[in-house]
Amino acid sequence: MSGLESMDELIADPDTGALVGVFDPAVDTPSSVAVCAVAAASMRDPLDIRPMYSTVDPGCLDSLLTHGGTTVSVNTTFEFEGYELTIDSEGLIRLEQAKTAAPQRSSAATDR
Repeated sequence: MSGLESMDELIADPDTGALVGVFDPAVDTPSSVAVCAVAAASMRDPLDIRPMYSTVDPGCLDSLLTHGGTTVSVNTTFEFEGYELTIDSEGLIRLEQAKTAAPQRSSAATDR
C-alpha cells in the first residue's frame, strides 16, 4: 500500500464486507496507517485526504495504540472520511462504511 512499509493491502472480509489490513506498529504509526487505508479504500491519493486532526488527534491516536512496553492490547474506533475505522495496538485495522454521516459545521459558527 502506498506510503506504508508494513501493510501491503486491504482484504475484504467475506462475511461483513469490511476491509481488513495488518500492519507492524513498530514500523508504521496507526495514524499513517489510517490515512493510507482510507485513501486505498476510497481510491484516492493519501495527500487528497482531509487532515486527520479534524476528526482525531493523530499524536494521541499513536500514543494510545503504541505499546510502550506493556502487553495490554488496546483498540479504538472512530469515523473518518466516510468510514468507521477500528485500529488495535496489535496491528489490525478494519474499515467499514460509516453508518452515520459526519456532522457538518455551521457556517455561522466558523465565520465569527
